[in-house]
Amino acid sequence: MPDEVTSVSSSKPDLEAKAQGRYVMVRIRTSPADLVVMAGRQAYLFELVASEESTQRITVEDYRAEGATGEDDPIRMATDYVDGLVELMRRAALEDLPRGCRSSPIDPERYPRWMELEVVQGIESRCPR
Repeated sequence: MPDEVTSVSSSKPDLEAKAQGRYVMVRIRTSPADLVVMAGRQAYLFELVASEESTQRITVEDYRAEGATGEDDPIRMATDYVDGLVELMRRAALEDLPRGCRSSPIDPERYPRWMELEVVQGIESRCPR
């Protein structure tokens, strides 16, 4: 993670997660599983899926972390995390995502089922780094 991890949680009771400095070690028993990691002043939400590989490494780089440089992107220049999310959702609704991004509908079986919210329509957008 870009900053020291302060907390790790999941709605799956059988997911094991241990934080150590900037690292999080996770063992997934049933998937998919959500994982919420607080690192520094930022929150990161992951959907984890079990894999055939016994070990995988994921590196998270975040321009919002202390010491990182920002660009002229309004999402990156937002005054706080909430403003950044609102700007990102606004641009996604207007289909004004950066060049190279692609969007596709999410299968209703993959909709998130926690937080007691009903998903009406799910669209996934992926962008290059």
